Amino acid sequence: MTSQYGGKPDTVNKAPMSGTSRTRRRVLALGAALVVAWSLGTWPSQTTAQATASLSPAVSSNPPQGNLMAVSCSSATACVALDNVGNMLTYNGTSWSGPVSVAAGTYFTGVSCPSSTFCSAVDSGGSALERKGTAWSAPAQADSGFYLTSVSCPSSTFCVAVDSLGHAVYYNGASWFARNAIDTNGLRSVSCPSSTFCVAVDSSGNALTYGGFARWSKPSMVDTTSALDSVSCSSATFCVAVDTAGNALTYGGSAGWSKPSPVDSFGDITSVSCPSSTFCGAVDAYGNAFTYEGTAGWSNPVKIDTYYVIEAVSCTSSGFCAAVDFRGKVLTYTGWSPPNQVDSHNYFASVSCPSPSFCAAVDNSGNALTYSGASWSAPTTVDPAGNLLSVSCPSQAFCATVDGYGSAETYNGSTWSGSVQVDPQGGLVSVSCTSSSFCLAVDIYGNAFFYNGASGWSKPQNVDTHGAFYSVSCASPTFCVGVDSANYAIAYNGTTWSAASIDTSELRSVSCTSQTFCMVVDVHGNALMYDGSTWSKPANVDASNEMVSVSCQGTTFCMAVDLRGDALSYSGSKGWAAPAKVDSYYDLPSVSCPSSTFCVAVDSVGNELTYNGHAWSAPINIDHGGS
Repeated sequence: MTSQYGGKPDTVNKAPMSGTSRTRRRVLALGAALVVAWSLGTWPSQTTAQATASLSPAVSSNPPQGNLMAVSCSSATACVALDNVGNMLTYNGTSWSGPVSVAAGTYFTGVSCPSSTFCSAVDSGGSALERKGTAWSAPAQADSGFYLTSVSCPSSTFCVAVDSLGHAVYYNGASWFARNAIDTNGLRSVSCPSSTFCVAVDSSGNALTYGGFARWSKPSMVDTTSALDSVSCSSATFCVAVDTAGNALTYGGSAGWSKPSPVDSFGDITSVSCPSSTFCGAVDAYGNAFTYEGTAGWSNPVKIDTYYVIEAVSCTSSGFCAAVDFRGKVLTYTGWSPPNQVDSHNYFASVSCPSPSFCAAVDNSGNALTYSGASWSAPTTVDPAGNLLSVSCPSQAFCATVDGYGSAETYNGSTWSGSVQVDPQGGLVSVSCTSSSFCLAVDIYGNAFFYNGASGWSKPQNVDTHGAFYSVSCASPTFCVGVDSANYAIAYNGTTWSAASIDTSELRSVSCTSQTFCMVVDVHGNALMYDGSTWSKPANVDASNEMVSVSCQGTTFCMAVDLRGDALSYSGSKGWAAPAKVDSYYDLPSVSCPSSTFCVAVDSVGNELTYNGHAWSAPINIDHGGS
């Protein structure tokens, strides 16, 4: 089985895919990025009706670039977005320009722009750089090798950045200084409406306040239900924090924090931005946006990005926000617009190899490519709607693929069928086939769909009430396992389904070679093994990196890949090897290994890499577009 599964508007930035917050990689093509700019009209609150929206057409651009990670807008005519390979895109109120390289190879994680003439950006290696006017400084160490997750600047002479180990660092207009440990947990987000007040939140539900001169309060548990993922403060008396369970909390100065209140039934709110105490914009991992409008409360979630994770949002007023999702597209709106491509190439989502002489790969644009053992075919459009997320080939004479819109296609060894609507709700994320007469597909709503060849696809069966499916793997028609965002493994025995909670982190991918062996990987770099009766405890094998795909042969070989371009192998009693960087800048969403001496991995900009049992090849671009 090879499928993967701001008081100031500037205080919106995120650490890429760490922790429980990555339910968001939801339907996901785990890795490119989208920029969304929207002017909000009237949003549907719990007491108001929804306004209609005027949509603009999509526009694509090349060349291939990286995954947008952060966005910050100082006004409705000035936004900056940064990606994970050192590029910047800018918005002028009408259109986006770029990408332009400002620090080649830099994995940006946050940006904050209090004005159109100043921004500060931070990266995954502890460096920061500033934009003064139109020129960026070179990256300089601000946090000595630590993973900076967020930065907030109320002015050009004061910024605070926080890292994944609980440190804070400060900028005084000239340089960064004074790293101090303020928390024992990983800090996820910081927001500073002034130089004398900031709030930071962490992965354990704590909030901390800053009172100037590098003085922070002790961590205070304000959310016992989930990890806090983002915070935004418009003043020292108003902040909103959001968590991975779909709750929001408000801070009222001396009144302290409210209790967590459910505002998003989908869960996993990824980012919030509050330009005032009467307006906040928030986004989630399911492509939804919603707003807070003072006494009117929170609106219902509105789907603006049907199948992709929205990573961050930045609002300058109740009339303008910008957001980035995990895919590389842009949209503008006097409400919301559809996603438009701004910073990506064709994004591979999945690859499947039944043998070293045949593979099939699918991408976000609806293309499929096949490998003959010697070379790859040109991309062929098999799904005009696009958003192909998973492919499974039990042989070179049969493959099935599914898309995020709920359609499926099959391959007969020479041609692809047309798209067939399988899932009326949309949201198919993974498919696994053992033969041309048996496939199982799953969606984000916990539904399963069976394919039996002659009769096609079954109607949906709801089999997972716990979370969103990410991945499914079938060793035979009588043994399949799916894994979900709620840490559950859902097993099928040919007749009935059973569920077991096996981890404390979101499960991302599963590979089963028999009913007595499965391997699962999660968002925190852990692997778990099934022996036919029990699951092992999570074992950390990839630091804190999010592993997104695993492929096994027998019980003594597996290969896993992560969102940092690393691959790592499992060799039975020898356990897991250390992660090795095989793709310098791009995430690897999928890997497939028909043997221990042949694997293929694909990345987010159309490259493929092969493994020969000893080493990985360099990335080779094979996907420039469809036909």
